[in-house]
Amino acid sequence: MTLETLLSYEVITAQPRPFDFSTGYPENWDIPLRLTDTEMKNERYFPIYNFLYPLGEYFRVPRDFRSRLNNTTIVRAGDEHGLALTGCGMDFSWEICESYLNLGYYPPVHFCRLPEMADRGKSARDRRIVRGCAESLDALVGRYQRDGEWLRNTYAVSRDLHTGKPR
Repeated sequence: MTLETLLSYEVITAQPRPFDFSTGYPENWDIPLRLTDTEMKNERYFPIYNFLYPLGEYFRVPRDFRSRLNNTTIVRAGDEHGLALTGCGMDFSWEICESYLNLGYYPPVHFCRLPEMADRGKSARDRRIVRGCAESLDALVGRYQRDGEWLRNTYAVSRDLHTGKPR
């Protein structure tokens, strides 16, 4: 059994949402990680962009979170956990997808248009990210195809929607 057989599809349709991390700490949001004094002081695990990337409903912070996060951190806003970026610069889709995979989720398709960057996609680590994104996209396409079949069968759609003529 590989790690990928244990991943959850729960967040493949999740969308980033604006969240103001510049105020409200720790009343409205916090970092539910066991940080060292040095990590607290240098704010390594504090978010720097105002977007929350949702994690699953039953997410639990792993003890080995440091090895699972790549330019991201875990935040809690109310009863919701999510990822937030801790790095800045170019597009961080690769890093966000890797963090999702390392936390047990296939990545949201929103991030699966991985940017072409110098030498990205060649390493075993990057190929794992590409496979995870491909699986997220395949799962979503399959879900929509099944939904379309159910809709057509349930309501016996027999006419072309554009012409009104029988099929």
